[in-house]
Amino acid sequence: MNNTNTNTLAKVKTGHLYFHHALGRVERIVGVSESGDVLHRHHAESNVSRAEAFRIATRDEVKAYLGK
Repeated sequence: MNNTNTNTLAKVKTGHLYFHHALGRVERIVGVSESGDVLHRHHAESNVSRAEAFRIATRDEVKAYLGK
């Protein structure tokens, strides 16, 4: 595992909200594996992606996801 992947994986925390680059939306992290696979969901829809696909969601993105 390269250093970039290690740093990204360490930053993705279960239960937190992140923006998924490819999907273009906020996702809640459900689980993170040692291999870098991330189980995430957008309301009732679940998926698995790599940790590199995420960045921390902005305040406005989180508000939109929560419907506020």
